[in-house]
Amino acid sequence: MKLLTLTTYRIDLPRHGGQIRVNALHRVLRAQGWTTRHMAVHVPAEGDPVDGADHLFPLDAAYHRHLERIEGRTDIDAADFLVRDAGRFEAACAVIDGYDPDVIWLEHPWLWPFVKAYRAAHPGSRARIVYGSANVETQLVEAVTRGLSKGARERIRERVRAMEDELAGACDGIVACSPGDLLHFQSYGKPSVLAANGVWPKAQRSDTELWARRTARFGTALFVASGHPPNATGFVTMLGNSLAYLAPDERIVVVGSVMRLLEAPGYWREHRGFNLSRILDAGVLDEGGLATLLDLAGGVILPITEGGGTNLKTAEALYNRRPIVATSAAMRGFERFADFPGVTVRDEPQAFQAALKALLAERDRPALTYMPEQERELETLLWPATLCAVAPFLDALAAQARTRSLPAPKTSAQPAAAMETWSQHRLRPLLARGWHEFEPGGAWSRERVAVLRLRFPGAGPGPIHLRAHVEVFNPHKRSVEIEIFTPNGLQATHSFGGKDRKRAMAIRIDEIDRDADDMTEIYFRSSALFSPISSRNGGDARLLGFRITAIDVAREELPGTRASAMRGLWAGTIGPLLDRLR
Repeated sequence: MKLLTLTTYRIDLPRHGGQIRVNALHRVLRAQGWTTRHMAVHVPAEGDPVDGADHLFPLDAAYHRHLERIEGRTDIDAADFLVRDAGRFEAACAVIDGYDPDVIWLEHPWLWPFVKAYRAAHPGSRARIVYGSANVETQLVEAVTRGLSKGARERIRERVRAMEDELAGACDGIVACSPGDLLHFQSYGKPSVLAANGVWPKAQRSDTELWARRTARFGTALFVASGHPPNATGFVTMLGNSLAYLAPDERIVVVGSVMRLLEAPGYWREHRGFNLSRILDAGVLDEGGLATLLDLAGGVILPITEGGGTNLKTAEALYNRRPIVATSAAMRGFERFADFPGVTVRDEPQAFQAALKALLAERDRPALTYMPEQERELETLLWPATLCAVAPFLDALAAQARTRSLPAPKTSAQPAAAMETWSQHRLRPLLARGWHEFEPGGAWSRERVAVLRLRFPGAGPGPIHLRAHVEVFNPHKRSVEIEIFTPNGLQATHSFGGKDRKRAMAIRIDEIDRDADDMTEIYFRSSALFSPISSRNGGDARLLGFRITAIDVAREELPGTRASAMRGLWAGTIGPLLDRLR
């Protein structure tokens, strides 16, 4: 399977949040067997590799002059750089045609006008279009157009609204990064899934002696942000127009390009010079330098006051077990961590400043300690966990495209066959993704979503009936729900509780579920994973969900737990699958 992502920035040296998220998407999907490629219409940045790759389209000086004339933006108006130049348009189309992706992922709607033009010029393209939403852009446009003329603000506002609304209505699926954004986009009636922002394990520290020397005399709090204007606005709003409440031996360590905004005239009405004296400008750092400051600083501040989606820096601070002073907006999507050790949430500026002062004063704070279940919850912030539903979501979208191009059903009817049972080693070749190492008694799932890949050679027309014998790992006897999907929708669901650990779940594989090679995938979703080490089952530290101990296959309907009538309502789509995988 092949993915092509389109954005207005490169991702090979990820620095800001958008780059980090798309780069993580590529890494996670590649680990699951996908081939990925990235295409960017971008502003070259200092330090970018000079490679002349055909999938990179840097904005030239002439286009920058055009943007200056119209008070345009290098992100919102980026598609015109391709669409309004025949040579560049053909070159960009050639990138897509030469790669022939299964999925085109638009991170933000900015390049939708180009993709729309590409589809009109190449109606035979098989690629499914996914809107990878980082925010509800129409809700944020005002924050990035302050200072422009009224006419420019109105033009940009209308263009953002039109692009996002049209893309959300025309795409094949939507991936949102916060529950609130997901709820907004579900109104378009498209398959949708939640894939929150995450974090990678902390990198190896670098420049430790340098930063230890620069911060040794101060109590410090870390603020990490890009040059996105709302980041600077939130900083000034929550920390105030005067930082005189900070003592001479207290500093805010600022990492990232947000400092270019904070030091510019206009962000503080007064006290600009004094305020800057209370800031230690660390510049833009690599992962090693940031890891060092995360360890050296007394804690992290997250003064977010506007925006959508979820904040990468919140995940970073939480996962690295640092004390945090945050707003409710910064905790959007991470509300379950609000009562964790070291987390302080304040929305009033004075209360935020008081919490900051308390953090700076406690220089010998002991390391934060967590309950075992809290430690496990923090591990869910890692990118492979937050993006675990993306691969099945994209697989199902691509499967829908394949089933639409299947040849006409064969006319010769196949004779009904007796039931056949696949168990033990016959199950091993079926394990596609999300499973631990094979065991004869059945491989255990290691992710919330696990996938089987099956082939029915010479199956011919008509449905195939399967019955999966499912056993859940439930040492605490809690309520656990297992759902089974095919590319055509929800097939079966069952809630396990108490001593109820095993169940036969019946599903049906229709012709539309199978591709031209009679191949299909079955998606199993578990509501919970448990570790044997937390029960009486010894030192096994794996996370386990369920296992398939056998599969019965027949032409006739098999008894077993089934789904509701929703399947008939969504027949011919993958809506139920994609609606529920979040």
